[in-house]
Amino acid sequence: MAQSIDPPESPARTDRIRPYDHTRLEGRRRFLRGLLRELGFRFLVRFDGVEGLENLPAAGPAILMINHIAFVDPIVVLGCLPRNIVPMAKVEVYRYPIVGIFPRLWQVIPVHRGEVDRPALRLALQVLEAGETILVAPEGTRGPALKTGKEGVAYLASRTGAPVIPVAVEGTVGFPSLSPARWRRAGAVVRLGRPFRFRRAGG
Repeated sequence: MAQSIDPPESPARTDRIRPYDHTRLEGRRRFLRGLLRELGFRFLVRFDGVEGLENLPAAGPAILMINHIAFVDPIVVLGCLPRNIVPMAKVEVYRYPIVGIFPRLWQVIPVHRGEVDRPALRLALQVLEAGETILVAPEGTRGPALKTGKEGVAYLASRTGAPVIPVAVEGTVGFPSLSPARWRRAGAVVRLGRPFRFRRAGG
């Protein structure tokens, strides 16, 4: 998992996140997902559909491995897929003005970059062991250039046996440098690839 060399002034330590409780968070996330669809797809980016939805299991643990090019990519994925998804994100998102409220309400797993964040990995394991889905950018950062992935995805997949599903978000390159009018013309498409698995640890 990726991590920051300069720690935030007020880090959102993972020990402030309650142990994962699906029943407590499912309704809240369903409500927030509706807000994402209503506000995000209305004002930020036009959503043009999902391809490969059959590759997402209807139930059971799964790891969504996203190409993170624009900051709206996770918003698009969370808003369009019909699963209870828990993103892993850099801890700094908790400190963003106004929008930082959203990751707190969603209970996004904050990751401290520049170190092996074991508490974050433990929380991700809890989510997967509860039969839910996590969203992670294996490169640990955002940008159009392809970088070497971190080992977190392989660790989580091998520990839990969860399938890894590649997710590509297309149509968001250049956001938010485009004018609002062009945001509406550039539609986002989410493509899900075929799932694959890592050999389970100890298996």
